Amino acid sequence: MPKKILVADDEENFLVLIKKILTNAGFEVAVAADGKEVLERIPEVRPDLMILDVNMPEIDGFSVCEKVRQSENEFTNVPIIFLTVRKRGEDKVAGLNLGSDDYMTKPFDPEELVERINRVLDRNSPERAGAFRAGRQEP
Repeated sequence: MPKKILVADDEENFLVLIKKILTNAGFEVAVAADGKEVLERIPEVRPDLMILDVNMPEIDGFSVCEKVRQSENEFTNVPIIFLTVRKRGEDKVAGLNLGSDDYMTKPFDPEELVERINRVLDRNSPERAGAFRAGRQEP
């Protein structure tokens, strides 16, 4: 069964591009145009991973990440990757401190994005999570 990814960005052209890239890589992709829609769609989509832009109307990506991490439900630990134009070091650190699993900037290399998604999903799989937490990266 393909992994489900929920992608949020307010740029429609970007959503079309990212959906094509990820679908071609074998993922099932759902999209949202802003942070409010992401929060509404999480229970419906049941994502295995979320990709969030930081700059979005209604609720920005940082706030979405914070709300997801503070929630006390089954989606609290869904992996989150920021994919944004915000390249400053303090933005990257802020995103990671809020609980994201990775932070990438636009423009991006599609192969790198897919590889990072696969690594985050692998690292967060139930079978592998204990090994990574223990400092081991067993096959």
